[in-house]
Amino acid sequence: MTIPNTYYYYEGYYYSFTGSGGYVGESGAPTLKYNINAIFEKFDMTDAVQVLFDVETFNKKIGIVKDASKNIIDTSFNDSTGNFPNDSLSISAQEFVEGMNTRQIISLGRYSTLYSDFSNYIHQYFSRGAFASFFNTASTYSINEGIFDPSAFILMITGRQLQGDGTYVKDLSGSITVNNINNLLRTACVSDIFSNRDPSSNPVITNGFLSGDLIFIPNGTELTLNVVIDTRKFIVQTQKGVDNVDVSNQDIEYVSPNQLFSIDNTATTNKIARKTTAPLLIRLANLPEEEITSYSVPITSNVQRGQYNWINRGHYYGNKQWTCVSISHTGQNQIAGEYEGKLYNSDDYGITWNEISSIPNNNLWSSVAISYDGRYQVATGFNSYIYKSADFGNTWIKSSNRNQWSNIAISHTGQHQTALIIDGFVQLSQDYGNTWVSSAIEHGKKDWKSVAISADGKFQAVVAYNDRIYESDNYGTTWRSVSGELFTTGHPWSSIAMSCEGQYQTACVDNGDVYVSTDYGNSWNIKTDLGNKLWSNVAMSGTGQYQTVLSRYDNIYMSNDYGNSWVLGTNDINYKPWSSVAVSFSGNFQTTVVWNGSIYLSKLF
Repeated sequence: MTIPNTYYYYEGYYYSFTGSGGYVGESGAPTLKYNINAIFEKFDMTDAVQVLFDVETFNKKIGIVKDASKNIIDTSFNDSTGNFPNDSLSISAQEFVEGMNTRQIISLGRYSTLYSDFSNYIHQYFSRGAFASFFNTASTYSINEGIFDPSAFILMITGRQLQGDGTYVKDLSGSITVNNINNLLRTACVSDIFSNRDPSSNPVITNGFLSGDLIFIPNGTELTLNVVIDTRKFIVQTQKGVDNVDVSNQDIEYVSPNQLFSIDNTATTNKIARKTTAPLLIRLANLPEEEITSYSVPITSNVQRGQYNWINRGHYYGNKQWTCVSISHTGQNQIAGEYEGKLYNSDDYGITWNEISSIPNNNLWSSVAISYDGRYQVATGFNSYIYKSADFGNTWIKSSNRNQWSNIAISHTGQHQTALIIDGFVQLSQDYGNTWVSSAIEHGKKDWKSVAISADGKFQAVVAYNDRIYESDNYGTTWRSVSGELFTTGHPWSSIAMSCEGQYQTACVDNGDVYVSTDYGNSWNIKTDLGNKLWSNVAMSGTGQYQTVLSRYDNIYMSNDYGNSWVLGTNDINYKPWSSVAVSFSGNFQTTVVWNGSIYLSKLF
């Protein structure tokens, strides 16, 4: 076992505990919020605010008391169950503040230029028109002389009223919570993720948290800087300032490629504000002996910036039994469903998700689909109905009888829709889901699993469990079963996808192979290099060039050459029960969901 080195800050991708909760604070300028959720993930630490925090506080929360030599003198650990009775802990804002000082600030990440950047933003507000004559770039106006250092960070979280110039700092509020502690500690013992434990196949977690454990809060700090304008001094002219920053915002508003850091500006005639969001990394340490005065980047960096980095965007909502997800042409509009739960939609590329309240909860959602522009959205459920929306998911109505609906697909305009019934027939609608008729009757009732549809609705493909692939080239009016030596027996098909023109198609088998076609489903080839796996879902870009297939309890596999060759989509978040994936037209934006897990986003370019 090695002792963790506290003399460097983290840059690049590392494993950590994650969680949920929040701290909120405000300064004459700032608001602060933190989040945590108990799952092992690998995150990019580069932009994060990184702090040391006393491991003793965390251990006391789960009932461990140690002496100065780190020997246990009292514990709540239950030998018969092998667990601590407290499987979660919370650190209040007051506890966080009382346990923090400047010697524990390892790195301020993207916040290091917070004050200077905001001062420049204020200069931009006053840079044009009559303002420029008495407030110019030579002005001495600044916040703390543009320096945001550990002392400034501590000032913001401690809360105090400053002298007469209107500057203030509000008390920090809220809490952070770590859940599922016993499983997290057990996994940390087995894998030695933090290089501070002896790996064991029979893990004993009696020591609790150790120095060197990392707790990462994605999207964890939200800092708002406010400046109130005394309009008595600038009567009329303040609108000119709003116009100024409206132009500059085009360059300043920003979301980082990994979507963990963002800037959002607001300017009115009496107030200028900037909200900055960045992650927080808590690094547990034996304090005060491990406090130091300077940090450096490690000589051997663990930076792993692969082509496909998947970011956890569902940590706000906790683990859910996600079953399905769909994405619009640009990727901006998305919809996802959970089993025996709710539907959620997003209009900001999957960064934030909102519960759809106009549909009854606790539906067994099986499938969702969305039109080219996101206007038309549909959802199906087992022992439920087809629900549809024609206003970007704002309002929903039933559009079918109750049935065992398993899957649904929709054309780009939303006019053509095809839905599947378990132990039933294929169902078609050519009027935006208003009316439905049965199709493929000549093939009999089947356990239909998945359907894919071309942009215009002309080409369609369906798969049935322990059966075949069926193709249509006339809007689903008639269907033919795919024959050939690969299809002499039925397969437990799980999913099928096609390009917008219908030419490229990929289908996968649960506990079987992945099949690809480049000629509208007429002939198929097995991708032997992918092997026999528990393939659960497949999706592709509009042209078919970019394809993604999920292997349940394994990994994400991706192709950028029409399914010809495949690579691992991630080495960081594998071995999850992946359930569904969606890909935008360009392939740039991709979203996948996990059964009893979270929502993950990837941005390729």
